[in-house]
Amino acid sequence: MTVYAAGSLARPLREALDSIAGAGGPTVRLEVMGSREILRAITGLGKTPDLVVSADADELERALIPQFVGASTTFARNRVVLALSSRSSAAATITQANWADVLAERQVQIARADPTRAPLGYRTQMVWQLAEVELQRPGFARRLSDLSLGAMMRGNESDLAALLESGNADAAWCYESLARSMHLRYVTLGRHIDLGSDADSLLYRKVSVRIAGDRPGDSVMVAGRPIRYAIAVLTNGPDAVRATLLRDRLLDSASVRILRRAGLDVLDTPWTTPRPPSQ
Repeated sequence: MTVYAAGSLARPLREALDSIAGAGGPTVRLEVMGSREILRAITGLGKTPDLVVSADADELERALIPQFVGASTTFARNRVVLALSSRSSAAATITQANWADVLAERQVQIARADPTRAPLGYRTQMVWQLAEVELQRPGFARRLSDLSLGAMMRGNESDLAALLESGNADAAWCYESLARSMHLRYVTLGRHIDLGSDADSLLYRKVSVRIAGDRPGDSVMVAGRPIRYAIAVLTNGPDAVRATLLRDRLLDSASVRILRRAGLDVLDTPWTTPRPPSQ
């Protein structure tokens, strides 16, 4: 079976899938790419994996329901943090209390995800806008952008960790789950900034980023939202019945324990969109 998954899910999902296979479940080929690349592969290139697991539940629903999937299940959450390189002297001075001051005053190189390929990329840009407002620092978003130039941009979230471990970047804007699974030191940004809190949904919606649309030349404006992950079965996939069973096993209590141990913040109560008629 084949599963397309967001880069930040590579390690947690691989551990859960290996456990399922070891207990008699199917052997799975896990293909890791940016969540936007996953959607383009399905809608534009005609790819038909058995399952898709996206880092942006809202985009998955918009792009794939109802033509490609009947429903999707939102099952995990995340937030943006600033991961730090153990090899960088500049990063050694950054803490949760002073990160904004250090980035405002010092020249550091910060890696980030490509917004055309991964939701983390445009979420990072939203975090910059929220930080400027919340911290009352005019021009701060531009300053943060200047610290993350094109040479520091990567298409896959997991590639950011490689830049940190090699010392080629002082820091990286990444998901907390990725930092935890890779055992990276990181600082949190505060719930009004990090896109992790349901309670701050209205605040997040005040910022937006224009991203490339589904067709060449098109673009769409995406408003800030809490970061949520979703999983879905392709209705025209190779074996929708077995794929549904695999999805259910990835959401059962044994797999949830593995996913959480690997750093992913799995929801206590996942929800399905659209909800079945009986609910």
